[in-house]
Amino acid sequence: ISSLAFNPVRPRELYLLVSNGDLLRTVDRGGTWQLLYRFEAETAELFADPRETDVLYVASRTEGLYRSLDAGITWESLRENMSEFPGAIEYRRFYAHPTKRNLLYWVSTYGILRSANGGDTWESIDLITPPGSAQIYGFAVNSANENEIYYTATINNRSTFYRTGDGGTQWATKQLPSGQLPTVLYVHATKPEIIYLGMTIPPR
Repeated sequence: ISSLAFNPVRPRELYLLVSNGDLLRTVDRGGTWQLLYRFEAETAELFADPRETDVLYVASRTEGLYRSLDAGITWESLRENMSEFPGAIEYRRFYAHPTKRNLLYWVSTYGILRSANGGDTWESIDLITPPGSAQIYGFAVNSANENEIYYTATINNRSTFYRTGDGGTQWATKQLPSGQLPTVLYVHATKPEIIYLGMTIPPR
């Protein structure tokens, strides 16, 4: 089991994603389950859009992003929409803005992409690090201000914290308090001045 999500409108309706590509659904809080869809790719995470009813996203590790507009019955690949960005289909992180409708962020080997129309088109956010030069795992956005973006980047086992307040025009950097790998960033939902950072021991 790689991911679990629930329909924000119908909370009895849960979705369960298995790493082999199987997507299961229950409409009775887990009493019974049915196979809803089978992806022909290794799947990583499942997301329910917080603003759009019945819109789901599934991230594949190497095949990009998939989208469903009918609660998981049918799916479309958004891979071609990212084709102009080399390495963009190799997944790192995904974020659907909780208050801005159809605003998505996709973090990949390429860097960070942003979509204002639910994934139909994407634009690259300018970073200090050139595209493809850094491993980006930690990523977060202030839910009250979409121009306030944070990420962590690792280059040659050295990691740095990045922050912008203007959507990516200018960035400030800060040294991290640990030599471990920064993999998770989270901005407090009601106190955006509080940021949480999760670290992972680097693989040998």
